[in-house]
Order: sequence, then structure tokens, then C-alpha cells
Amino acid sequence: MKKVLLGLCLALPVAAMAQDFSYAYIEGSYGETEADDSEALDLKFDNYDLTLGLQPTQHLYTKIGGRWSELDGYSADDVAVQGTVGGRWQLTDCVDFYAGGLAAYEELKDLPLGLDDVDGYGLGAEIGLRAWLFPALEVEANGKYVDLFEGDIDDLGGDQDYSSAGLTARVHATRQFSITAGYTYDFDRLGDDLETWSIGARYDFCCM
Repeated sequence: MKKVLLGLCLALPVAAMAQDFSYAYIEGSYGETEADDSEALDLKFDNYDLTLGLQPTQHLYTKIGGRWSELDGYSADDVAVQGTVGGRWQLTDCVDFYAGGLAAYEELKDLPLGLDDVDGYGLGAEIGLRAWLFPALEVEANGKYVDLFEGDIDDLGGDQDYSSAGLTARVHATRQFSITAGYTYDFDRLGDDLETWSIGARYDFCCM
């Protein structure tokens, strides 16, 4: 695997190999979520995300993120917050690997069909790879597992735990500022598989 990553870096422009990754940033995005071939509710959400990342040391990262979602056609809202602490390792000159543990909270309010408000909180983990493809283009692949083992979100008919996989591209206008575009697939969340497309902007506080 390491030989594959090294070969990838050797095939990329030299300028891309010279850049490190920043984990201290603020990022905002807008996204749309739809159920994938839903057999239950016709779920469609508009999402608004805000994430703050910090990098206390070269190999340690922390971040806290929040999402507010509106269910199309209803007054229902979904509020989710996650805090993460983890480590990052430079695999090659152009590829980073990271892994961390997280705490999560989620609440669904003003649900349709006369349902009560529900919430849940628990723990999870994430892993990911970041790579420079060109001097101004970064891609990130991410996997996440969350278990909301406390609360009553499972009353909606879905499992309390779910997994997700995502892919994000960042086009850097400068080393600090970038435009982001992403895709995420949530497996068995709220009783359905969910697809999310998003676009946003990110500002890095430091570029080591």
C-alpha cells in the first residue's frame, strides 16, 4: 500500500508534493440530502454546516462541527453536533492519514405525522486520507461510524448506529482559502440510506 501511495506522489507535480496539510480552519457549507430509493418517508433535507478545526500539535487535531437541517415540505428541523479528537500521520510527501474518536448529539424537532421530538447522543470514530493531486487541488476520502446509544431517535424506526463514507474536493484559490465540493453516503440512517451533495468554503488558519 505504501508503495502505491509513493508511486502516486511520484506521478504528481513536484509543487503539489511540497505542501503540507492544515488541520486548523473554519469551514461552512450548504448541502442537499435525499433518501436513496426510499420505501418509507420521502426524506429531503437542506443542510447548513459549520466546522471549526484546531491543530494543537503537529500530529494532533481537534474539531467541533454543527449541522442544522430543514425537512422539505415540513416544519421539521434536525440539529446535530459532533466533537472530534484524533491524530494525523504523513504517509508520503503528498498523502496524509488521520483517525479520531468523536462524541455526537442529534435532535429532530417538530416532526410530521404528530410524532414527538426525539434526540440521541453517543460516540463514534472516523478515518480518512487527504492527498494533493495538483498544487491547487486537494481531495479527501473519509469514513465514519456513529452510535447514538442513548436517547430515542430509534423510535423513528431506524437504527441508533450508522456508517457513512464521503469524498471531498478542495480547489485552493490561495493556500488559505478554498472552495469545497463533497458527496456523502449514509448507510441506514433514520431508517434509510441517505445521499448528500454539498458545496462550501474553507479558510485555513495555518499552512505548516
